[in-house]
Amino acid sequence: MKINELLKAVALGTTCPDRPFLMEGLTFGQVYGQAEAIKIALDRAGCTTAPVCLCSDDRGQMAAAMLAAMTGGPPLLFPYAYTEHTLMEAHQNVPFSHALVQGEYQLPAGVRGIPMPDTTLAATDSIPLRVMEPDATWIYLFTGGSTGSPRIWSKSPRNLLLEAANLAKAFKITSNDVILASVAPNHIYGLLYSVLLPLISGACVSYRTPSFPGEIIQAMEETKATVFVGIPAHYRALKAISIANHRIHTAFSSAGALSEQDDRAFFDSTGIAVLEIYGSTETGGIAFRQRGTDQCSLKPFSYVDIKIEGERLYVRSDFLSDELRKDAKGYFLTTDRVTPADRVGFEVLGRFDGIIKVGGKRVDLANIRQVIADIPDVEDVYVFAVPVNSSRENEVIAIVAGLVDVDQVIKVAKKSLPPYALPRRVKVVDQIPLSAAGKYNRDAIEKIMNSNQ
Repeated sequence: MKINELLKAVALGTTCPDRPFLMEGLTFGQVYGQAEAIKIALDRAGCTTAPVCLCSDDRGQMAAAMLAAMTGGPPLLFPYAYTEHTLMEAHQNVPFSHALVQGEYQLPAGVRGIPMPDTTLAATDSIPLRVMEPDATWIYLFTGGSTGSPRIWSKSPRNLLLEAANLAKAFKITSNDVILASVAPNHIYGLLYSVLLPLISGACVSYRTPSFPGEIIQAMEETKATVFVGIPAHYRALKAISIANHRIHTAFSSAGALSEQDDRAFFDSTGIAVLEIYGSTETGGIAFRQRGTDQCSLKPFSYVDIKIEGERLYVRSDFLSDELRKDAKGYFLTTDRVTPADRVGFEVLGRFDGIIKVGGKRVDLANIRQVIADIPDVEDVYVFAVPVNSSRENEVIAIVAGLVDVDQVIKVAKKSLPPYALPRRVKVVDQIPLSAAGKYNRDAIEKIMNSNQ
């Protein structure tokens, strides 16, 4: 379907208003009705073109707010968290004077909170429906990432609706499906797979966002979920639990690399081969693999163009954010190092910003991570570098989770790595801090590494 047709179809609404959008009760008709109420509330507050911050992690409310923005409302800003500090950071990057809120939030000074309307209104045919341009900014995503450097990325209907529609088609997600997501919906992965994918396909989605293994299993059983949207940390946690009573036919993983052991454990427990999605907030989905079907390399989506020159990966698709610099043919140069594999696929070797200099010698952080990750009883590891005394010289640091001790990690590392590549600091913890999107929380990790505990 072309983007203009898709935009109009989504804006006009479902032909089955009584179908559940949230399986716990909210219907598609009520989502569209709430979108009407949100538009009126924003209009009364004088919100027309300037971005409005959305402070809600309710999937139904998020869908309604996005529909309101699509049909005449202002663009929305999605913060990656709702803390006072994060909202202040978001405000500094994209100034906003209003926030659409569900609950109590400590908003930046001068920002007015607009309560999320509790009522829904029936859409009326007497008012001409205004649908935004497909390449206009629909939402801003404020991402924390794992580097400690938050970024703002704009997304248009072309970026998001086309990707959701292609996902529904590629993986056969229909109105018969029930989606359960363990990733928060204010991040690109959760937004696409648990808000927009239901809106496009007619599937219903659970309001729950379970994160602990027992909660996930219970939610799978109680919701009778057929699609699970998880992150690597949750697949790792599920490894120790038998998943017997489930109806899952499709399981997704994104927001980081899924280990082969965790992938195999889920397959052995459920018979379901995990679909591991490779991409980022700014690029959208690029490729996927399914180790359980012996597809071990990443295969680009049919609607994404890639080219590999040396170890550099270039991507061209409808999902690239406007802020990305592209060449004359529309290709964006990613920061990942890759190598071709299996004729049409590729494997990720690491990041170009993961190649550092220590004592004038080249050091690959991905290689150090792999050496430590291969130690028996290591559950997880994150390796990073920090400058020494604000100079160009770097110090390698490793934080490790598992039933190992620091001496064991250093002993193994010394056998496989040259002296200059050895981590100068190693700390073993019960669990490496992650963000709500399932990525390593660099700020929290640095605090742990700098503590005396």
